[in-house]
Amino acid sequence: MDKEIGWYDRSAFYRLRARVSVFLFCCSILIFPILCLVYYTSLFIYPLFLMIFGRPIADAYSCYCFLVILLYTIYWIWDVETPYRGGRRVMCVAKLFFWKWMAQYFPIRLVASKELQNWAREQGQGVGEKGAIIHLPTSVNYLLGYHPHGLLAVGMLMTCGVDPLNFFQVFPGIKPHMATLNVHYKVPFYRECAMLAGGVSVSQESLIYLLDKEVTGRTGNLVAVSVGGAAESLESRPGHYVLMLSRRRGFFRMALRTGAYLIPSIGFGETSMYDQVANPMGSALRKLQDWFTHIFTLAPPLFYSTRVIPYRKPLTVVGKIVGSLKHYPCDLSSIVYLQCLHLMLLMEVMRRQGYVGRPIMCKRIPFPTEEEINNLREEYKQELREMFNRYRPLYDPTAEDIRFF
Repeated sequence: MDKEIGWYDRSAFYRLRARVSVFLFCCSILIFPILCLVYYTSLFIYPLFLMIFGRPIADAYSCYCFLVILLYTIYWIWDVETPYRGGRRVMCVAKLFFWKWMAQYFPIRLVASKELQNWAREQGQGVGEKGAIIHLPTSVNYLLGYHPHGLLAVGMLMTCGVDPLNFFQVFPGIKPHMATLNVHYKVPFYRECAMLAGGVSVSQESLIYLLDKEVTGRTGNLVAVSVGGAAESLESRPGHYVLMLSRRRGFFRMALRTGAYLIPSIGFGETSMYDQVANPMGSALRKLQDWFTHIFTLAPPLFYSTRVIPYRKPLTVVGKIVGSLKHYPCDLSSIVYLQCLHLMLLMEVMRRQGYVGRPIMCKRIPFPTEEEINNLREEYKQELREMFNRYRPLYDPTAEDIRFF
């Protein structure tokens, strides 16, 4: 990947290729779901409606399309539980050159901190030359909270969805998953694309299936959740880090119930990809956006940039482990210091080292109380503040102070 870092600036062809890749990605998020619904409705719902009322299908082609979509509908009904059972990532899709070309636009690089490498050695795990391969413990599961959501959550996609950075080679045995809204898996055809790229449902059923090893016996999973969700995206604009945690109690309840190792992370630069039309709280536009979000669970931000594609801005994801331990002894020798796994979308090749912070040690809480959830949330917020204040001068020095709402 190092050889590919500077490809964007080598020639006009490489720049065009990267920009087209980013443009197609934006279209796949914003337009493709609508096209899928229109296509499914026109080729299946509408002909089915005609047949119910005794009107024949117009021509042989329409009949053929109807039968094909009918077979897909049967498959969809049979496959409806897959997003709640770990999804269906296909590695050849996750490693498409399309993603590497998109990564070259920023560009993108995966860097593992020295602390993470040293911890792996202390645990008797193998570490390759210069940290090229790091064997993390696969006997536990990890729950990563990604902040802020931004408009597209590109940092979460590149970390835990597709694999342009060879994540599976660097961390063998760790299976990353990108948890997204259920509505993505209710759109025909689009649901398959989301799962092929590593997506799973963010529902409670799905998270328990991947994170609670006592229920399913599964370990080595890393599930990334953009905690702020659609509501947080309405606050996305360059230099602003406004995070929603007050109404996200289920995230912390899930960490306590499953005993997953909790990883708060901040994507510096995630909000700088697009600007957004002013929509202060209480304005008519914001009320309309909040109503739409409440009804459809998707936010409709009015965003813009100098081009259709995002601004070419650095994005750095910084995270650290918070030990939410359910079934493990609460001593320092049993706590994973998964510190500062950096996913860097940088204008230049850079190496930054993280730091080892104090883990939050929790006893087993199969049925956490509201007070225990609130305590974990406050600890989590404090970790986010510390990370933000430490890394803001490096990665986004002009950003405002982090705020919670």
